[in-house]
Amino acid sequence: MSSGGLGPMPMGVTMHQHREGNTRTTTKMLSRTQVLIKKEYVEVQQLKISGIGAFEYAKDNIFEWTGTITGLKDTPWEGGKFEVKLKFGHDYNNCPPEVKFVTIPFHPNVDAKTGQPCLRCLEKEHWSHNCTALYILIHLQELLSHPDPEEAVNLQAANLLLSSPRAYRQAVLDCVLETIRFQAGVSDMQLCKDCSGGSKNRDVIEQSSVPSRPRKLSFEEYQAVWQRVGTASCTDRTDKKNQANPTETSLQK
Repeated sequence: MSSGGLGPMPMGVTMHQHREGNTRTTTKMLSRTQVLIKKEYVEVQQLKISGIGAFEYAKDNIFEWTGTITGLKDTPWEGGKFEVKLKFGHDYNNCPPEVKFVTIPFHPNVDAKTGQPCLRCLEKEHWSHNCTALYILIHLQELLSHPDPEEAVNLQAANLLLSSPRAYRQAVLDCVLETIRFQAGVSDMQLCKDCSGGSKNRDVIEQSSVPSRPRKLSFEEYQAVWQRVGTASCTDRTDKKNQANPTETSLQK
């Protein structure tokens, strides 16, 4: 005899006792998951890995974290700050958490619409119980400066990287500048458009005369800018190629 999806009920056990037993099992599993997530949360806070910002979770909800990842030093991503969200399921760590960039970078391995990164360790078939939240965050940080065009989910960024690494690098630098602008909430008039590096970009923000109430840059504005950055880089590259090879352009027409 079954009991409404609760599994076979042992003989001599009442329906009430059977339901209580299943509830205790679920509560025990939930408690184990909460303890594990809290342990990993403390690990992230205490180790203070460079570039892994202080993550926070919503009140009474340890299952959802929000924090920032900063681009690695001495890479084009240096200075860029990207907000990241982690959402753990009640079956963690049997399954990986949901991870996404809220501040979406212009990157071959990050979905331009959802912000979901393409990381092998986050795929269910490659997930390991040895993976921790800190392990994931470190890999996200490294992913920025180590793109893999073979696993691209943003084809525009991947094509730019493969066809013109220099143009891709400039697009990254422009993207970094926009993340700094987004974080600071400063207007166009307070930025030097000729900045060409992460550390220089940071100096511009620090040295600019930001008013007491700067215009806040919305996320929609930020995303529109980096979309324009990528498109402009592709267009500039094509125009320069056509100027350098007018004969080839005319033949294509």
